[in-house]
Amino acid sequence: MYSQSLPLFCTTDYLGCLSGEICAFNIHGLDAPFEAVVLNGTSGEGQLRARGLVDCELQKEYTFIIQAHDCGSGPGGTEGKKSHK
Repeated sequence: MYSQSLPLFCTTDYLGCLSGEICAFNIHGLDAPFEAVVLNGTSGEGQLRARGLVDCELQKEYTFIIQAHDCGSGPGGTEGKKSHK
């Protein structure tokens, strides 16, 4: 059983659509026992953490998508933007 965290980095060069500070990361996937938290919104640094113990003998791999949310204004100064998944 493991309880570990991994670094996340959101870069505007890769995503091409983010223009400001990162507000949040969302994880999309069936029953992924992980959470993604923002450590530094300005740099896009985050951390992927297990929500509890992960038993790698019961399930060897998980498939999920992490999406970054930009705090910046969208077109017309309205809502924030989402990255591509």
